[in-house]
Amino acid sequence: MSFSENNPLGTLFFDATTRYPDRVAIRTSAVDITYAALRQYVTHMAVNLRARGVGRGSVVGVYIPGNPARAAASIVALTLLGARWVAQDPISGVHKSIKLTHSLYLNPPQRVVSKTIMLDEVWPELGQTPPHIADADFAGFSSADDPWFIATSSGTTGTSKYMAISGRMYFQRIMRYLQFPESDGHFLTTDFFGPYANFGFLRFLYTLHIGGTYVYKADYEYLSAQNVNVVVGSPTHVSKFLDGVSPPASPRIEEVRIGGAAASPKLLTKLGKYFNVVTVVYGSTETGPISAKRIEDPLSDRSVGRCYEDISVEIVDESGEVLAPEAEGLVRFKASSQVTGYLGDAEATANAFKDGWFYPGDKGYLSQGGELYITGRVQDHLNIGGSKINAQMLDELMQSAADIEDALCFLELGEHGVEHLAALITFSPEADKKQAVKNLIYALLAKDVHKGVLPRNMYEVSTVPRNDNGKPLRRTAGPLTEGLRAFAQVAQ
Repeated sequence: MSFSENNPLGTLFFDATTRYPDRVAIRTSAVDITYAALRQYVTHMAVNLRARGVGRGSVVGVYIPGNPARAAASIVALTLLGARWVAQDPISGVHKSIKLTHSLYLNPPQRVVSKTIMLDEVWPELGQTPPHIADADFAGFSSADDPWFIATSSGTTGTSKYMAISGRMYFQRIMRYLQFPESDGHFLTTDFFGPYANFGFLRFLYTLHIGGTYVYKADYEYLSAQNVNVVVGSPTHVSKFLDGVSPPASPRIEEVRIGGAAASPKLLTKLGKYFNVVTVVYGSTETGPISAKRIEDPLSDRSVGRCYEDISVEIVDESGEVLAPEAEGLVRFKASSQVTGYLGDAEATANAFKDGWFYPGDKGYLSQGGELYITGRVQDHLNIGGSKINAQMLDELMQSAADIEDALCFLELGEHGVEHLAALITFSPEADKKQAVKNLIYALLAKDVHKGVLPRNMYEVSTVPRNDNGKPLRRTAGPLTEGLRAFAQVAQ
């Protein structure tokens, strides 16, 4: 077989470890792993997994929490064997349409749902020198179009959806990053998505491809001392990363790439104090990376950039008619790296995939110059008295107010059975909370938000509900306020 034809990801790994044997591939606070050592670890593990029955046609659930370096290398080993993999939650398991043949765990699971393999059985601890193993003739995949990664959607609008991504699709997505490089030559990078996430493992393989170093440590001082020059994460990841870190006199890390959810102008402005370059990235699990844009003015520039060269984008109306530039409508994409549907969910597939186009559920428009603007989610518009209100826009306006750390609007059922707008808010430390609420109301009125649309009840919470990427879990806001007294009320 030919690795380059049938297993492009395996070829990428072997090429990188051949070209950069003495460079550091992975750095943790405990150990540096060179490209040559990583190759030994991965091939050693692949041989042992093969001896336990893992190979072409296997479907392996992977659960290695708290050790992203070992998790990433484990996934590469499965790739060499031609095995499909899926992140396996030990409690909820995986979708019934996915038939696991093996489960790879770091610690013994509470319940066994398939043949269980413990990581220590197949791979020694990082930092130890494994026995030398010559490059084996690993089976790999019979075709580059075979399913390789069973990924999941974010699940913010309901049950998570599963999809099969081939090695060819993933390789195309990795190469797409070369159209918008972070820096020239060798660089050090870290991300907070982790290897199980589509975005996280893409970044890992891309870093190996260009000979960079992947640093696993979520500490601003440590990363700046290590000369890490690119940090990647969602709004939630990056906010937690900087929590409690005082702004330096000047940025100490070159660039942050933020994606996975919309970042508010307030957060983007804050990031400019810690990073020289702030880049917004946009994409989806179904299509892969779609666009990237370096932000010059967070308050006025809300574009996510131009789409990568191999991606087609259109803005259409409900009937599928293409709209002119500057007209808001439904966003749709087409790319060869795109999946064609969801596993075991014909209804969701029919709703999101039509005539070769993928509809991510976003609303937006294209500028005259071809830049893409995302204005909100189709299902994230609230109906108040017959008027559709852009919930994301209201969130960002509330978040822009002084001393408001985070905010989320939602519909609340009033005492007469009529829905009205309410909001969850978190205050900045040391905030004058009453003044902060006034600031919030002024911020809304200053943007001509009608008084009848102002949140009637505002509830103080310690954390606004969001998923790991920072997307709002609006449907969970109501239950959080049950039995909770509103901090502030607005007469209407």
